[in-house]
Amino acid sequence: MRKLFLFLIPIFFASRPALAQNAERLPKMGAFFTFGENDVIRFENTECDCGCDGDGFWNAGLMYLQPFADHFSFKTGLSFQKHNYTTSWIDFSENNYLMELKRSGTIALLDVPLGIRAEFLKFLYTDLGILLDIETQNTNIDCQSGVGSEFGLGARYAFKNGWEVAVGAQMQLHSLIAFNRSTYQQHFTNSGVFVQMLFPLKK
Repeated sequence: MRKLFLFLIPIFFASRPALAQNAERLPKMGAFFTFGENDVIRFENTECDCGCDGDGFWNAGLMYLQPFADHFSFKTGLSFQKHNYTTSWIDFSENNYLMELKRSGTIALLDVPLGIRAEFLKFLYTDLGILLDIETQNTNIDCQSGVGSEFGLGARYAFKNGWEVAVGAQMQLHSLIAFNRSTYQQHFTNSGVFVQMLFPLKK
């Protein structure tokens, strides 16, 4: 009995990394929340005496990861994000004095990300991909429906049961390819901090 016990001990400990590795290779699903700063840019020069400044954004949604190789996963999901901003322009007052006028606005987007996640140094990962943006709310700014891009860098901790928590930073650029492009297309950009939790899907 003692010899059998001594024989089973190394097998037991050797099997634990294998179990963790199998959990790592399972597809995962979870939720995330992002918040931070935003801005509005144009790639073309314009003589318009107006401007647009971001007042912050938040983004929440679901994410799905499908591993296809060691340390690499396909990423997709569905999210909703809301941006606040302020537009300003110069106009003449009743006394013919130049004055700056401002107006607050909001834009909301439904996003479907399509990208690749690459894990490195055990606890770190990066992801890169495109965004399919569908505008659901807009107040006086160019339509943001189209194809955008995103880049993220995060730190994660995977439990032995396959659950995972992560925090990191993410940047997004919207309407790179606009479905309803304006002459001087405005593009929303956002960068912020995210938190997420994932759980494995059983085969």
